[in-house]
Amino acid sequence: MSRYARALAAYVSASSLRQLGDADDLVGGFFARVLSDDEFLFRWRQSGMPLRRWLMNAMSFHCRGLVRDRARERERTCDVPEVMRPHHAAGIDALIAGSDHEASRSFERAWALAIVNQAYGSVQALLRNEGRDQDDAVLRMHVIEGMTYDQVASALGMTRQECFNAVRRIAARVRAAMRELLREEGVTESTLDAAIADVMRLVGAGRPSA
Repeated sequence: MSRYARALAAYVSASSLRQLGDADDLVGGFFARVLSDDEFLFRWRQSGMPLRRWLMNAMSFHCRGLVRDRARERERTCDVPEVMRPHHAAGIDALIAGSDHEASRSFERAWALAIVNQAYGSVQALLRNEGRDQDDAVLRMHVIEGMTYDQVASALGMTRQECFNAVRRIAARVRAAMRELLREEGVTESTLDAAIADVMRLVGAGRPSA
């Protein structure tokens, strides 16, 4: 839930489904429904589908169900003649059509950020336990704050090579942590490297200048 809440909210917010209400409320209702189904994750494992695709599809079906339920309720209470009632399926498809691609991209980017942040968070915890907080400081100053290796080295009292090595060590550990998260999500061993490349592309990660 913590990994996917923002991604699913981004999916809803970037599509016409946002007309259904607050994105966080929709995601909360979705989690309440699917997690009360003991077979939901079992069916995902049987499907062979990556978890992100399974959840995005399930969110779409959940919202389509809400649209149908609300349309039926309006028809039931408004006493509209049958010949004047819109076809349910056509109305639902029209609601979603044209925005699904944008919604999918928003979902994928939010999911990728969650994967990177979770992987980096686990590595940060390991570095603290190992007493290597300075390595993390090097990474943050160089990658996040955009400082050159020379500037980082001067600020931390390290050599440029020590800073470079620290960033390489952490990058390798973050990549390894990402591999484990993606394995959990049902990504096959043969496609792990491609999946990691997709994640980095989605978050716009590139190698910082030296």
